[in-house]
Amino acid sequence: IRKRASYRARNYVYNLISTNAWFWKKEDDSIFLPVFLTLTFKENITDIHDGNYLHSKFIKKLNYYTYKTKKTKLKYLSVIEFQKRGAIHYHIIFFNLPFIHKDEIAEVWKHGFILIKKIDDRQNVAGYLTKYMSKGNKDTRLNGKKRYMCSRGLLNL
Repeated sequence: IRKRASYRARNYVYNLISTNAWFWKKEDDSIFLPVFLTLTFKENITDIHDGNYLHSKFIKKLNYYTYKTKKTKLKYLSVIEFQKRGAIHYHIIFFNLPFIHKDEIAEVWKHGFILIKKIDDRQNVAGYLTKYMSKGNKDTRLNGKKRYMCSRGLLNL
């Protein structure tokens, strides 16, 4: 059952990324480049509930920092990955994040290391992100939990 659920989630995430990458437009009608962000923790956080709480707070803070409103405007999709030591970290793709310097994003995160990359061309972004989902398939911490999180309002074809 877990294998089938993981397969369905992986396909759903793949479709969401493929549909939303290079879709969202700026005010001047140019297209946002997708941005790939990895969030890690200084502490060895292994509890998904704690990690998800800090992840959600980060998304809200970054949204406010970027758009100066509590109304959610950031469009994103993130997946959890487990490190060998048991710690979790997050891989996020933002579909409409304007340029923000890495140091500013790190200041909003405050819980550890970040790695940020813009995605210039239509490389297989969806495949890259979904491979992280399948790495933790056997981890029992995912039983009954979603393998991904995303903003509301993403397009799904």
